[in-house]
Amino acid sequence: MHHEIWNYDASSPVVLFDTVINGEPRKGIAEAGRTGWVYILDRTNGQPLIGIEERPVPQEPRQKTAKTQPYPIGDATVPQCAEKLPDYDKAGCIFEPFWESPVLIQPSGDGGTNWSPVPYSPDTDISTYRARCARARSGARLRSSCAARAMAAAPRRRRRAHR
Repeated sequence: MHHEIWNYDASSPVVLFDTVINGEPRKGIAEAGRTGWVYILDRTNGQPLIGIEERPVPQEPRQKTAKTQPYPIGDATVPQCAEKLPDYDKAGCIFEPFWESPVLIQPSGDGGTNWSPVPYSPDTDISTYRARCARARSGARLRSSCAARAMAAAPRRRRRAHR
């Protein structure tokens, strides 16, 4: 991620693997992220083995958010947009910025793939990822919202933008 403000940092160790793509042996490295995507790179040169697109994302000038974020090609392991809940004015998708008002986002910083380690079998070429249902938070209130699969990014007035 570029200028990461959502707590989507890597929580699982990477998986090293050897595979064949289009008849060519490849050395891969995979990171299952809290974003709900698996980032799969060539470990010899760092280039994506499965494409990653840079897409424009919503902006918050006070947070100095990045204009684009990486979106791996393929399906995510968790929903990428929150459903609106009572008592919240805004529900957004992944990379939704926030500032003064709570915003429901999906996946949460506690969601996506947030358990270690990620198992991989070279015999079957299958890896298993466990994804977490998140909770909604606003201030001191905490309530379950697994049906909505959302977390509120409760902003702090003292939060400073990175420079």
